Amino acid sequence: MAIPRYALAGAACCFVLALLYATLSSDPAPTADAEGRAAAERVCERAVSERIPGARFPFSSNLTGHDGERFRLSGTVDAGSPRETVRRNYECVVRADPAGSYVADTVRVWQSH
Repeated sequence: MAIPRYALAGAACCFVLALLYATLSSDPAPTADAEGRAAAERVCERAVSERIPGARFPFSSNLTGHDGERFRLSGTVDAGSPRETVRRNYECVVRADPAGSYVADTVRVWQSH
């Protein structure tokens, strides 16, 4: 029994719409303003530097979430001498406090390899 063309077209259309919905719903939160992002990044780097003395940040952090009050930042940090650098990963959750500045809620630092 042959499947009618309109049934195949309808199934294909449903598949494309489901794929589009999944893509848009998994899109990260909109990027925050540059000033807020920079302030959150400074707070995160300061919190990581407290855990790793002499920390160097070779790259800007990745902003993976922003819900209006919280930023989720992640990236890499270098430590040790320039000849024997140890690279680690970090993740910070930074929130806005009532005074308008940012405070680090959680800080994780780990070495992936």
